[in-house]
Amino acid sequence: MSKAYIGYDLGDGETITDITILDDQQAKTAISTMFIPMEMPDNNTPGEAIPTAYAFDTAGNIVFASSILLDPDSYQEIRANFKRCPSDMVKKIGAGREAELIELFGKGWPSSQQVPEVDFERLETFATAVIAFTDSIFNDVKYCTTVHDAIISCDSVTFCVGHPTRWNKLDVAIYRAILARSILGQGIYAGKPSQLILDAESRAAYLYVKNQPNISALSNGQNVLLIDIGSSTIDITATSSDSRDSLYNSGNNYLGVRSIDFLIRDWYLDKLREDLNDWEVYQELIRSNPSMETALTLSCRRAKEDVFSKKAKKSRIIFADFAPLQISQENVYELVSKKPIAPVLKETVGIPDDIVRALGNKTWLTLFREFVTDQKTTLEAKDIHVARIIITGSASKMPFAKDIIEDVFQNLGKEAILGDLNPSRSISMGLALVGPNDEKARKFREEVDVLIKKDVPDCIKNNIPELADSIATIVESLIKDIIRRRIREWKEGKFTTINQMSKAIETDCSEANLNKSLENNPTYKNAINHWAVNKVGQDIAVRLKKICERYGVNDLSVDELNVLKIPKVDLNGAGSIPTDVISEVIAGVIAVIATIIIAIILPTVLVIVLNLVAIVSIDIAILLLDLLLLIPGPGYALLILIAGMVIFKALKDGSGAAKRQVTNMIKSYDLPLWSRKLITDDKVNDKINQQNIRGKIKSGIMEKETAEKISQSISESLKGQIEARADDIKYRIK
Repeated sequence: MSKAYIGYDLGDGETITDITILDDQQAKTAISTMFIPMEMPDNNTPGEAIPTAYAFDTAGNIVFASSILLDPDSYQEIRANFKRCPSDMVKKIGAGREAELIELFGKGWPSSQQVPEVDFERLETFATAVIAFTDSIFNDVKYCTTVHDAIISCDSVTFCVGHPTRWNKLDVAIYRAILARSILGQGIYAGKPSQLILDAESRAAYLYVKNQPNISALSNGQNVLLIDIGSSTIDITATSSDSRDSLYNSGNNYLGVRSIDFLIRDWYLDKLREDLNDWEVYQELIRSNPSMETALTLSCRRAKEDVFSKKAKKSRIIFADFAPLQISQENVYELVSKKPIAPVLKETVGIPDDIVRALGNKTWLTLFREFVTDQKTTLEAKDIHVARIIITGSASKMPFAKDIIEDVFQNLGKEAILGDLNPSRSISMGLALVGPNDEKARKFREEVDVLIKKDVPDCIKNNIPELADSIATIVESLIKDIIRRRIREWKEGKFTTINQMSKAIETDCSEANLNKSLENNPTYKNAINHWAVNKVGQDIAVRLKKICERYGVNDLSVDELNVLKIPKVDLNGAGSIPTDVISEVIAGVIAVIATIIIAIILPTVLVIVLNLVAIVSIDIAILLLDLLLLIPGPGYALLILIAGMVIFKALKDGSGAAKRQVTNMIKSYDLPLWSRKLITDDKVNDKINQQNIRGKIKSGIMEKETAEKISQSISESLKGQIEARADDIKYRIK
C-alpha cells in the first residue's frame, strides 16, 4: 500500500506543485523520496513554476499567464497577485470573537450575516480567485493525466498546501475553508480518496533543506538559517543538527517583492506619460478593459525576472502594441532604494492602515535591511548560532537581497551564505514531504506514547530501591542529628521534662520543618539529581534511542536523548536553551522532580519518624530508670520522690506494671541535671541505632503503594519533557 502527497505552493507571485510517494513499508525506514517534477498548465517545462495569474477568454475558459502576455487585450477579468493575508479583511476583534470565527470557518463557509466583522465582498473576491485558479490547475487535462499515471498504484492522495508562517490561526482557518471549496476539498481526486492539510511554508522549507549535503557539516548547536523571499511574504527558518535547537520560525507578511513589480509598473507608466499619444492610448485601453492594468503588472514582473536571470542584466517590458521598453538591474535598484513601498501596497493590495503607518516612508531596501537586522538580533538574543544561510524563493535571485544579508551577517563570511539551487521548488518539494514526514512522525509518536505510558513508569519503579536507599540514608542522618541535639539540650536543662524534649523533636520533624531541612540539604538534592539524571533519565534515553534508530535518526547519543541531562525548554518560543543557562535550566527541572519526590515520600517518612520520636521518648525514660536503679543512694531517693514508696517497692520487686508507671512519671518530671547526665552520648547512640531508622524509611518508600505513587507522579512530570523532545526528533526523521 502506498500514499501520494502533492505539495501545492500557491504563492502570490508564482505557483508550482510537486508529488512524492510513500510506501507503507517506509514508515519505519528512511524515506527514499522521488520527486516527480510536474508540468504546470500553460507551460512546457517540467518543474517550472507559473505566475499566479489567470483570465477568461471570450468563451469563459480560464487561461494562464503565458497566454495573457501574448495577447492581453483578448482576455477579461485578469487576476494576478491575489493571494493575501485573510485577516486583513477582518475588523479588529477580541480573542473570544476570534475563536468563534475560527470555529465558524472550521465548519464550512459562513454567511456574511454570521461574520459581520469580515469584509465579505473582498473575502469572496479573494476566495473566488483562489478556487478558480486552483481548480483550473488540478482539472487541467494534461496535468490530470500526469498525476493519474504517477499515483496509479496509490491508495490515497493528500494535498499539502502551504501558508505563510506568520499567519495567525484565523488566517489559516479562513484559507482552509476557501481551499475546502475547491477541488482539493472534495474528498476524491483522480479516482482516489483525498484529504487536504495545511502547513507553514517555513516548515516545508525546513523539510526540504534539512537533508541537503551542506547541513551535515554543521557542529552541534550551530544552525542553518533559511530565508525564503517570496512575492508577498518573507519566511525565516533556523534548523540545526542539534535537536534542542531544531526549529525557529519568523517572517513578515508584507515585505515580499510584489511591491517591486508595482514600482516597475509605475516606472513604466511614467515613461508612457512622456509621450502624450502613448498615454492617451493606454488610458483608452484601461477604459475598454480595466484588466489591462493587471496585464501590465504581469509584463513588468516577467521583465524583472528576466533582468535577474540573464547575464546581460537587461530586459524589455513588452506590453500591448507599445514599443518595448528596456529595463536594467540599475533601474530596479534605483526603484528599491528610493521609492517607498507603503503607498503602492496600499493602492494595489489594500494592506491595513496600521501596516501602512508601520512601513512609513521607507524603501524596500531599507525595510529589508531592518528586517534582516532585527532577525539577527533576535537570533542572538535566543542564543541561536547561525553558521550558514540559504536564501531561497525566486526573489532570492536579486543580488541586492543577498548583498544585504551578507552585510548584516558579515561575521559568517560570504562563503557561508548560499543561494538555493532550485528556489522555485523548495517550498513545493518541502510541502510534498509534509505528509510523509507527518505519517512517519505519527507512528513515531505512537511508539513514544507507549514509552511514556509503560516504559517510563517501569524505569522509575526499577530504580526506586536505589532512590529509597539514598533518601533513607540522608533522612536517617538528619533525624539522628535532631534527636542527639535535643537530648543534649535536655541534659543541659533547656527542657524541663523528657516530654517537652520529645515535643521539640516532633516539631523539628513536622512536615514544614522536615521539608525545609531537606530542601536546604545539598547532599539530598545531589542524591535526587544523580538518581534522576544518571539512573531514570539514562534508562529512558536508552529506550528512546532504540525508537529513534527505527526511524532513521541515528546521530543522537544517549546523553542527548536524556531529557533530564539536557532538558527541552521553550524559551520565548525559540525552542532552545541558551548555553549559558543550561545548568540553571537543568537545576530547575531537577528541582521540580525533587519537589514531587519529597511531596510523595514525605508522608511516609513523617509517619515513621514521629513513631520513632515516641519510641525514643520512652526509651530514654527507661534507660534513665535503669541507671537510677543502679545507684542505691541518690538514685533510690529520686525514684521514691517521683513515684512514692509503694510503687518503688513494687518496682524493686520486679513488677512490669510498676516499671511502666514509673517510666511515664519520669517523662513528665523535672529531673535534676546530675541524673540527666547519667545518659551518655554513647548510650544515646546505642538507643537510636536500635530503632533502625534507615531500614524503616527505606522499606516505607519501597512499599508497593508508595512506590507506585512515586512512579506515576514522576512519570507525569517527565511526560511533557519527553513529548517536547519527540516533537524535535520528528523533524529529523528521514
